[in-house]
Parts: sequence; C-alpha cells; structure tokens
Amino acid sequence: MTKAVHTSAVGVIRALMVVTVWALGKSGLQWRARPWLARAGIGVMLGILLRLLSVSQLESSHPFPVENGQHKHLLSMTNHDPELICADVTDGTMPQPDAFNRIWNTLTQANQAEGWHGLGGARVGFSADARPCSQIGSGPKIRYFVDIDGTGDLQFPNRADNFDRWFNGLTDHDEYRYWIVTLRAADLQLDPEDGGIYTYRYLVNHETGHVLGLQDGGAPCPESIMHDTFRGCSVNRDWPSVSDRMSVQAMIPSGFGSGGGGGAKAFGGTG
Repeated sequence: MTKAVHTSAVGVIRALMVVTVWALGKSGLQWRARPWLARAGIGVMLGILLRLLSVSQLESSHPFPVENGQHKHLLSMTNHDPELICADVTDGTMPQPDAFNRIWNTLTQANQAEGWHGLGGARVGFSADARPCSQIGSGPKIRYFVDIDGTGDLQFPNRADNFDRWFNGLTDHDEYRYWIVTLRAADLQLDPEDGGIYTYRYLVNHETGHVLGLQDGGAPCPESIMHDTFRGCSVNRDWPSVSDRMSVQAMIPSGFGSGGGGGAKAFGGTG
C-alpha cells in the first residue's frame, strides 16, 4: 500500500468512528427504548471498523505487485519444495559457522511463533546445508553472502537479488528460482546488547522478507519488519509482524503441485 492509500484508509476509519459516536448520541433515546437495535448497530459499526483496520494493516506490509507477468518472490514458496539455505563468508571477517548459525537460528529456531518458517502449511519451510555455498553447487534456494563491505553501497550495504526467472503454473506468472542475499559482516554481528538501532535478527528477517515477496516501506510506520529507521520509522523490529506473515501467506496459492516450467535467466534486486 502506498502512503497515500494508507493515509486514506486511516481517514475512513476515523470518519466511521466519528459517525458512530454521533449516531449513538443523536439516537440515544430511541436506542435505549430498543436495546436490541443499539446492539445490532454497534455490532455492524465495529465489524466495519475491524475489517478496515485489518485490510489497512495487511496492505501496509507492501507486497511486491505483479508487473509484466512476473512477481518478485521465491518460486518454491508456492509449493512444497523446501527452501534450502547456505552461507558464505567471502573475506574472513567472521567464521563461516558463526554466520551460518546466526542466519539459521533466526529463520528457524529463535522465535518459531513469529518467524517466516512454516507459513502456508509449511510451504515456506527452511532447510539447510551448513557448508559454504561455494562448496554446494546449484541446490540452495537462498544463498547468504557475508562480506566486509556488503554490497559496497554505503547507504544500502545489505541487499536481496533475484535470479533465474521461471513461469509458475500454480500462480500463472513468473517467479524466481533462487535469491542471493548480501549482508555486511559488521551488521550480521550486531547483538541486542550492543545498543544499536537494529540487531542481526532484524537484518536477516528483513532481507528474507524481500525473498518472500515484500518490498521496503517508509513512513507512516505500521508494525512491519519491512519498515525501518532508514526510511523514517522510530524503531526496527526483530521479527515479522502478523501483517507481514499474512501478506506472504496471501501470495501462496491453495492448489498443490511443484509449479514451474522453462525460463530464461533474469536479475533484479532489493535493498
């Protein structure tokens, strides 16, 4: 949802609240005489308000739109193939096992109730090969590369890039068979006790959110892992919100199968 649309939705909600209060005051005597009417009217108004709040919060998580027949997310999240991950440390700034364990623990173990793992009836389900990506070959779907400078961009040193665009018969558009997530080593070493503006858990979950189809969001700042202090928000979350997970869930079709087809190489990226 764009800032303008989000602001409009909030305005509608506020207007309905004002109308509800005015109606209760204007018709107070009549509704006291007919309590069933009062209960019904309040119920309808609350239902509308809750629905609008739900839609506004869901759309505030900023899913990538389908554009020119392609959708920026991992192809395997729409089927039951596991999302195999691996990690490489390209410059020796931190031990490869430490980098891998921070990523793996964040995605699968530290907070299973609020993480990405298990969404869509486990269609989003991470598996791992603890070896460096460079020793594995083409199997991993999400490849995390840790470098002293990250992407080399001082403003956006962490980035998720998509590769190998394929048609998915389950969703009727093109998606991407694997992603490379580049992380700056110093950011992956940020712990909560360091007192920084974010931790490595935010970093891993935010960049993996791109892999799963969510784009960055700025102010206004709803509860979302995709909104951050670099774009005007006051805090960075460590974990995806309910609306983040609902947004990813909405991209997963209800049908079964592996999807796929032939496709040409393609490249894109998101910070």
